[in-house]
Amino acid sequence: MPTKSKTKAKPKATADTPACVICMNVPPAGQGAHHCSTCTAGAWVVCAGCEEAIKGKKCPICRGDYMREAASGWDALPTSTTTLELDEQPTQDELKRISARFLQLEQLMIGPECEYSDEPEEQLDFAADGVHFPALTRLQLTCVGLRSISFTEQNTPRLEHLELSNVQGECCPFHLALPRLRVLDAEHTMLGERHIDAGQFGLSLSRCPRLEVVTSYKFRCLGDCNYAVLPSLTSLRLHRSECTSHLDILYAPKMREVSLQAAYELRAFKLRNLPSASVATVEALLATKLAAEEAAREEARAEDRRWRDQTNVKALTKEARRRGWIEKGEKWQVAAEPPSGGGDFVFEAGDDMSDMMDEFDAYEEVLQEHVSELFQKKADGATEAAEAELLGASVADASLPRVTIDATNMDGFRLSSLEPQVRSRCKVRKAAGGDWGFGGSPYGSEEEGEEEGDEEDDEDDEDEDGEGGVHGFMREMMATGMMGGMGFVPGFMPGMIPGRMGSSGPPPDVLQRLTAGLPPGVRVNVQGGRSFTTGGGAAPAPASGPMPRREPQPQPRRSRGSTRPKRGRSSAVPSSLEAAYHY
Repeated sequence: MPTKSKTKAKPKATADTPACVICMNVPPAGQGAHHCSTCTAGAWVVCAGCEEAIKGKKCPICRGDYMREAASGWDALPTSTTTLELDEQPTQDELKRISARFLQLEQLMIGPECEYSDEPEEQLDFAADGVHFPALTRLQLTCVGLRSISFTEQNTPRLEHLELSNVQGECCPFHLALPRLRVLDAEHTMLGERHIDAGQFGLSLSRCPRLEVVTSYKFRCLGDCNYAVLPSLTSLRLHRSECTSHLDILYAPKMREVSLQAAYELRAFKLRNLPSASVATVEALLATKLAAEEAAREEARAEDRRWRDQTNVKALTKEARRRGWIEKGEKWQVAAEPPSGGGDFVFEAGDDMSDMMDEFDAYEEVLQEHVSELFQKKADGATEAAEAELLGASVADASLPRVTIDATNMDGFRLSSLEPQVRSRCKVRKAAGGDWGFGGSPYGSEEEGEEEGDEEDDEDDEDEDGEGGVHGFMREMMATGMMGGMGFVPGFMPGMIPGRMGSSGPPPDVLQRLTAGLPPGVRVNVQGGRSFTTGGGAAPAPASGPMPRREPQPQPRRSRGSTRPKRGRSSAVPSSLEAAYHY
């Protein structure tokens, strides 16, 4: 009979021969020493096979980087290095080691190659313990994942220039407190929005007293309550700053230019002159607003519970009929608890109710809107009272420099909305035509100075035609591509003023694109006495080559009709509300 082969028993661990922390076997002779730069030497052992498996990953004991190759070989550079450029994103542990190694580092650029949709494996946190750049004056971050945008005297005390581009993730908080910062440049970056971070953008700028220039493009979700005191700022640019609805500059004596171009939701923009305003004023306004919102939230919760009282359905039905919520013969019917979702659905004013039909029936929709309006009314009233108490009227000062406000494609702002003490200091500029979409147009511009005549005409148009007037409506239609489907030709409709699109109407190449779908024989009049008749759907030949092709731009990741939380004013409510919608 064949003899059974006996497997050699693996040595058992003893006090003198510790086992590998991964496979739990005693390492062969000559193996066992770990190579973690953080853990104490000899504190634990690992066999060669297991160590090979964890190279470049996390240490099984301290969770730091284990034998990971340093990004771009920075670990071989001398400690006296003053400029460091990395083409790979370091880990949090490496960031800590970089700050400890290069104490004289003045410029740090991190810019890995990436697509907009790429998500880095790790989000860096410059505010974490152990990260301190004592000499850093310039920081440039491109395609880097950040947990927060927090730069203060604790981590970067000498920072003067901060540049952010395509920062990945919804960073929160946005917290700046830098005594030397002069330039902030941000593009394609989105802030996270939490209830506790109200006013973080304006407050952060206010905590940088030497800040001179803020330039941004698609720097999104800056919030709905931003007060700012900017003693040194000369230029502020918020181009395409979606999901930013409020900015109240209390004091900016050196301001010369403000660009609100295509900041569509920035309806509440104010420029004041309050020399007594300070960072403490901003903090007091924000604290009052937070307290007012919490009180309004409690009242909204109570109102929601009242309408869900199943023992009082008869009385609620009568009240709902008086309010016009339901028809005679209908019965008020809502659940005793808010709809399912655990606070995942957020109501925002202006949402199409049809988007929410999957989540709410008609009664729930009515109740949601009612409670949301109640919350907003109470919160806004308290905020207005705080402003009246803490701010007062602006101080007239003829020595202050003139300010040009670019309001291209931003119909919500009017010069007359500013206080008289600062209105004469400001000039509004609107590029004509808005480049048929989101930018400025090279074909002309229009300016508004101290005269109120044009301002009053604009407001009359707004009152007669609805918010933004007929011109704002038509520009909105053009920007969304709806004009072609409705058969309209911008600039040629009766009663319109094509001057907003240029003194002689759109250029020939634009005419060709806009009139290509019209039937033959249609006579089109253009401002300035020019006209032509379409033939076979063809418009006049363009004077130059075809219009340049637009490159696609990254779009904000905001979904509508989803059960996920939406970013915006209402989404700042804590999840502890435990309701299917937030106030």
